[in-house]
Amino acid sequence: MEAESRLQAPFEQVAEKIAEEIRSGTYALGEKLPNQRDMAERYDVAIATLQKALGLLRDRGWVNSRAPIGTFVAASIPDSGEPLPSLPELSATVKDLQAEVASLRKSVDDLMAGRD
Repeated sequence: MEAESRLQAPFEQVAEKIAEEIRSGTYALGEKLPNQRDMAERYDVAIATLQKALGLLRDRGWVNSRAPIGTFVAASIPDSGEPLPSLPELSATVKDLQAEVASLRKSVDDLMAGRD
């Protein structure tokens, strides 16, 4: 895991730590998380880094935000026990999807050209 964490951006590392704490019960399902300033101190990161980590967790279904109340652990967490994907993994996936979309677009264009 140590080598893996060096490949992750700081916000990804924090998101993984929070997800692990949710898995372990440190933060209970439905529980309100501490305020962002306290969490940033706890994980020794800037508030902006913590906000990106919480955004990633929100996108993955681990937490929910209720403005202006705060951020809460989701009522149920994702089934996967796998770590969150790293930025390089997500980047590679996006590139693959872009190539697939370009290929599909060309196929559609070729089909449409044949109809004219």
